[in-house]
Amino acid sequence: MKKNLILRLMLMTAFVLSFHSCRTDLEAITEHKTEPGEHIHQKISTATFQKETFLSGVNEFKRSANSLSGKSGSNSDYLKRFFIDETSIYKMDVNNIQTYALRAYNIFESPEVVYNLVYRKNGNDAAFSIVEIIDNELIPVYDSQKGIVTKIDNPSTARICTDFYSVEIWNCKENVSWDQCDKCAQCLFTSSGYTSYECGGGGGNTGGGGSFPGGGDTGGGGGGTGLYDPGGYTFDPNIPPSIEPSYVRAARANSFFYSLTDQAKSWAVEHSDIYCSILEYYLDHIPPSSPPPNSYYWDFANFAIQLFMENPALTWEQFYNQFINTPCQKTKNLVNKPEIKNKLNSLKAHSNTNTKDEDGFQELKSGTLVQGNVNGNNLLEFGIGQNSLGTVHSHQPGTIGILAPQDIMTFLHIVRVQDTNALGNAYSGTVSSNGTYFINFTGTASDLPPAMTDAQEAAYVADLVKTYKEWEDLLSEDSRYSTNYLKVNKPQGLEILFFKLLKKMNLNDKIQLIKEENGNTSSIKENTNGTTTPNPC
Repeated sequence: MKKNLILRLMLMTAFVLSFHSCRTDLEAITEHKTEPGEHIHQKISTATFQKETFLSGVNEFKRSANSLSGKSGSNSDYLKRFFIDETSIYKMDVNNIQTYALRAYNIFESPEVVYNLVYRKNGNDAAFSIVEIIDNELIPVYDSQKGIVTKIDNPSTARICTDFYSVEIWNCKENVSWDQCDKCAQCLFTSSGYTSYECGGGGGNTGGGGSFPGGGDTGGGGGGTGLYDPGGYTFDPNIPPSIEPSYVRAARANSFFYSLTDQAKSWAVEHSDIYCSILEYYLDHIPPSSPPPNSYYWDFANFAIQLFMENPALTWEQFYNQFINTPCQKTKNLVNKPEIKNKLNSLKAHSNTNTKDEDGFQELKSGTLVQGNVNGNNLLEFGIGQNSLGTVHSHQPGTIGILAPQDIMTFLHIVRVQDTNALGNAYSGTVSSNGTYFINFTGTASDLPPAMTDAQEAAYVADLVKTYKEWEDLLSEDSRYSTNYLKVNKPQGLEILFFKLLKKMNLNDKIQLIKEENGNTSSIKENTNGTTTPNPC
């Protein structure tokens, strides 16, 4: 019979919270010496880590679990839930023990739940642990030499052994979340200490003290409330973890429910139809086989539950239309798609080059991305048709830094090929050194201007461009909107010109302007005095 392995931290060895925020050139080794009497730590490259540890990559941790510990395969299965970031590695040397710390993510949990994988070497002996950091407390959850572990509060009934446990964890001391911390030299303070664990019995017959998603490591497994999960997913916590999408989805559904307060659980059981809609929205917007890119959708789902609890008369349709089916929210979802995000990053780099050629892509209704073609005037052509959904392209230095008259006309062509009840799905975007902007249509089919012939449209656009330049000449004399008094190149000035353009086209209040910056989106509102105000989604 497997024994419960009990591990308690006798002396918290050190702590740190984030690697992503502290990332620099990984090939350059930097060294920092702390106050006298403390150890020397250094950031090392992936290549250096592989050379010093003889590990080819993070997958070696999982493959080496059995050889390091002599345990059964079930312990290494436990590690399948973790994604290890091997691009940012920190090393320390205390009492001849080399310790390497890497950021780890549980694919079933929010990325705001912080783990470190700690690899340690003492001569020819090597082992690794996974520790969770909650506030200022370090909680080991796995050790390759000891198996799955759980923390206890009262070890008096256990036979206790001690073991030197050298760990390097990182914490941002600026009282902000790890993804905002950017002062690496101030992030580290580390010491070494001992841990205790139940050592009764022999060798490899330990482990089992932890649990799979839905148990204690992901939110308490229900906490004895007796409330069942109404999400509709069948999940067996005794089945070893898998990265198979259906398993991950069921595990995430189970984990989300048991992370709720008892009051929220009760609400979910009583309002299972609304709860399932919230849950499906959450599950649909996080990658199936990797950690969520951020905690946005986890937080949004909790916000939705709280809002419904506080407003019993609120319907799902009302909530959907107010918080999900909005231009700003649609754009936020769009720019956080991995393929779109990569394209936007490429366009942002291109828009800062001196080339006159624009770059961009078209998204089809199927989700396929198609590269645009540059014509003889250095402008992009997309070939708008019945399958078109949206376009994004660059505006090069010296050109209009927001959607120009021709861009709006192209956008209207895209809107016209949408289903009548889905006009708001169409989008267009421009990327320039002055900012990234998107537009969505908020009107009805009757609000669309009449279609024009090619000749009529060309003349109409030429007139709009002439008027736009006249407005720009006046506005560029104001230092609030221009840096050189030649062109309007500050965001609010560009936004003012855009709204003036919409009014001339009789499209004011029919098109929503949205700005994207580093994955965050804001709807741009025109004030009564003509200025603009961003409203984050």
